[in-house]
Amino acid sequence: MDLVLSASRDATVRLWKLLSENPPKYDCSIISHGSAFINSIAYLPSTKDFPDGLVISGGKDTVIEVRQPGKPPEEDAEGLLLGHSHNVCALDVSPAGDFIVSGSWDGSARLWGFGKWECRALLEGHEGSVWTVLAYDPKTIITGVNSTVPGAGLGISRLADCMLHRVCGHANKDLRFEREILTGHTGQQGARPGFMSRPG
Repeated sequence: MDLVLSASRDATVRLWKLLSENPPKYDCSIISHGSAFINSIAYLPSTKDFPDGLVISGGKDTVIEVRQPGKPPEEDAEGLLLGHSHNVCALDVSPAGDFIVSGSWDGSARLWGFGKWECRALLEGHEGSVWTVLAYDPKTIITGVNSTVPGAGLGISRLADCMLHRVCGHANKDLRFEREILTGHTGQQGARPGFMSRPG
């Protein structure tokens, strides 16, 4: 692996470049500096519009920042995604690279489009903080919730075709998605980042 990305409570996102393999030695550069803890990070691999890919980060200041990995932190980001009202603690990019999904302590997950950087859908109704998110496929979002409410731990949202073209702010009935809850745990429930992944 030639590049590694990390986010930290020191409010930075760092890019680590492999200098030598044996022994492994990395050079570190700060690519983003926020105003509070940064505790979630995702990466969009190279695309036609973004040949170097994009680094997506979020944290305690509720702002999701999208930037090219080669840009210094003092330059403007490609996008600043605003909408969560509490700590952004989970991020993922859809397998096709056409949207970002975020999870927050505000009890919601959001889908964001690339380019216009607008919220395309709001997934509400979670019974606690959304600690982890997974864009499983183009129409399925899985959310893991930290909750002591029985049956609130893991939600699966199946999106209707029209949903990804709507704007945040509509009531859930207008967004047309189905949500089912997976139950079975008897203690405090939750899924932590990194515990969910797509098959393959």
